[in-house]
Amino acid sequence: MAALRSSNPLRRNSQRRPLQPYEPQGADCHYWLHCRRLTVVVRQLCWWSSSCGTRAKALESNPRLNLYLERFRQHFRQRMNPRRAGVMAYDTDDKLNQLAISLLEQLLFCTGTAGEQRLWISLFDGEV
Repeated sequence: MAALRSSNPLRRNSQRRPLQPYEPQGADCHYWLHCRRLTVVVRQLCWWSSSCGTRAKALESNPRLNLYLERFRQHFRQRMNPRRAGVMAYDTDDKLNQLAISLLEQLLFCTGTAGEQRLWISLFDGEV
């Protein structure tokens, strides 16, 4: 897994190396299993975020959602290379919160029927 993560060019410490054919599919299966196990939590977080709307204060009013958003922002800023254009687009907390919620919604969609295939296909076309 660590070798697969380090091949992402947006990360701070990345290595350019070709991926073996089995590595992305193995990671997809691994992530899907974790998402599947956390379906209830992901569903609750999505529900809270949709019921709060996009107001920053409302998102922070729910402790569990606020914890998720804080941890996401912290991990994103620690691990991603701030000099990359793709990372520069997320320079504010609001933009990172929107990214975190959209990724959460994609994960929820991928926990359903044929979720592993949906997650795998979304890696190629960018949409779930």
